[in-house]
Amino acid sequence: KYHTQEDLAYNGELDLVKAAIRRMVSTHTMAGLEQHGLSLFMHSDAPPGSGLGSSSTLVVALVGLFRHWLRQPLTDYQTAEMAYQIERVDLGIQGGMQDQYAATFGGVNFIEFHDQAVIVNPLRVTMDRLNEFEESYSWAAAPMSVNAEAYFRRQCWISFDPGERTAGPLAPIAGAPHA
Repeated sequence: KYHTQEDLAYNGELDLVKAAIRRMVSTHTMAGLEQHGLSLFMHSDAPPGSGLGSSSTLVVALVGLFRHWLRQPLTDYQTAEMAYQIERVDLGIQGGMQDQYAATFGGVNFIEFHDQAVIVNPLRVTMDRLNEFEESYSWAAAPMSVNAEAYFRRQCWISFDPGERTAGPLAPIAGAPHA
């Protein structure tokens, strides 16, 4: 239970929820929350740090919940951007923007990321094609040897250094594994 915004200190326990509440409080009128309170139940089958985008999906769901409950006129683009700000800026979790936009818009999309804009282009894919895609892949939970944030850092190094000359010396500092 949290009674005031001061109780929402980041301590590794429900930080995504606390950050979403803090961002909505700082951005929008939260009269409903202050007057009535909120009881929230969350459950996910995706384990934390799995790299499946479950954290971003949770934050998008929370922003959408508050948006609807408080009747805030946010577009899908604003919802995705706010979810990005909560995860990447407010909490400092490293990663890109694709998970927030994928979770917000849903479906099959071609997403363009530019310096000053993001453009989501829905792709028309038939159910037959989606079923074919689903049947051609094996979906199984495989434990990651490293958490998703560390994996993201390593992928960033590789994209700027294809030969991975700098990844080896930097890996012990950042905590990412290097083969």
